Amino acid sequence: MEMTPEPVTAVTVDNPDNRDLDAPWHTLILLTKAPWNTVRWAMPDNVWLGATVTGGLANEQRRLEAVAAFQARVRWLSCEPLEGPVDPTVARPDWLVIGAATGAGGFRPDEAWVRGLEDYADAHAIPIYHTTNLKIRPEKRREWPDEQRRASTRYKHIVGGEAW
Repeated sequence: MEMTPEPVTAVTVDNPDNRDLDAPWHTLILLTKAPWNTVRWAMPDNVWLGATVTGGLANEQRRLEAVAAFQARVRWLSCEPLEGPVDPTVARPDWLVIGAATGAGGFRPDEAWVRGLEDYADAHAIPIYHTTNLKIRPEKRREWPDEQRRASTRYKHIVGGEAW
């Protein structure tokens, strides 16, 4: 995974005895395409729980409402691939990840859609992470919801060619 500031361990959330969830030295960044299935679980403090929203999904409003109900320290949205405007107001995210579509049918999102998310994030002091495939402008925002924890880690990782 390209954007992990700390090691991530694969987990099975529906297993109550899963030891990976009880590993506070790890930050587990989980992403779901069915966020309504996860609202019943209270996540430990080391779990960041996110959902995919693209601006083009039929059940987008349901996804955003489910994110607002997440019981996780960090609630986040993966707006990748960004296919239309997204209003994250209902979700109240702690972090936004914005990216383009890749592969044979890849495309760049409309700059207005990206700017809309950035404006919302800036107005609410929400960090943004631009994925490497987002080629809207030369500078990329690589912000994290927990800068203190990332800065204090004793690990150094090479992520997308950059040292973390």
